Amino acid sequence: MKTGNANTYKMPKENSHSLLHDLFHKEFSPWVSILLTVVIMGVLIALVYLWNIPNPNMILIAGLVICSSLFGFSGGICAAVIMFGYTLFFFSEGHDFVTFTAQNTSKVFVSVFGIVVDMLFVCMLKHEEVKAFREVTTLTEKLHKENASLQTASLTDALTGIGNRLALRVDFDGYLDHELCAVLLDIDDFKSVNDEFGHDVGDTIIKLTAQLISDVFDMGKCYRFGGDEFLVILTELDSFDYVSRINSILEKSPSFNADGQTIKVNYSIGYQTAFVRDGEEWSKLLKDADTYMYEAKRSGKNRIVGGNTE
Repeated sequence: MKTGNANTYKMPKENSHSLLHDLFHKEFSPWVSILLTVVIMGVLIALVYLWNIPNPNMILIAGLVICSSLFGFSGGICAAVIMFGYTLFFFSEGHDFVTFTAQNTSKVFVSVFGIVVDMLFVCMLKHEEVKAFREVTTLTEKLHKENASLQTASLTDALTGIGNRLALRVDFDGYLDHELCAVLLDIDDFKSVNDEFGHDVGDTIIKLTAQLISDVFDMGKCYRFGGDEFLVILTELDSFDYVSRINSILEKSPSFNADGQTIKVNYSIGYQTAFVRDGEEWSKLLKDADTYMYEAKRSGKNRIVGGNTE
């Protein structure tokens, strides 16, 4: 078995959106849109009136564009109506809204044309932008879910459902600066059973073994380390607890019938404990557990060999 320093896998961080970006993508209710539009246009009209700006349309067009961009048709139509009313007020004789000179009548028609075109154009752009943003948001959420599923799949052994070697590398940082017990388990005579009874029986043994160690230990600490090798990393366990749990693997080892024969699954188990601070100590811990596991095999199989380091 080869051991080495683990590399930590980190998901990329998402960039935060700006406040202005969020504002232009936010969807307001119609009544909120109308209320905010009245406030914005009211402030602009007050500025135009109090400062006696000679050509207020450019200022009010800016308000129309802002309200249409932020609120869509709810704000755009409301802003257009307000701007139309102020246009009648501004160009009418004595500001009576109904009396116009021939020249001012032309100005009113030109202003109304500009108001309608600007409002429709910007509101349609807003409508299409909101539609596109919803589609992008839906697609992004779908991609996030698919990426999460793919990441989970990449960290999970397909046959057993427990972690694989990549999952172990991802979990590596979480094991540092802890007193650990590494338990390596190998299925005895797996190749001969697999050859005699077929891969279906071999897969059954693999799955039963994964279920056993998941029941005895925390599933999140169990990994399929090789073809018929499994690794369990135990943390913060007193000596009696982890030794008794390891012993229970042999006591609960599964058996089942295949082709009229009873197959009893046996294991050779090696374990080692150590306080792990870095990748070098991690590699040594796994190597020592591996050595004890092969010692268990050489000494007769179906047994446990382990040690401790201070």
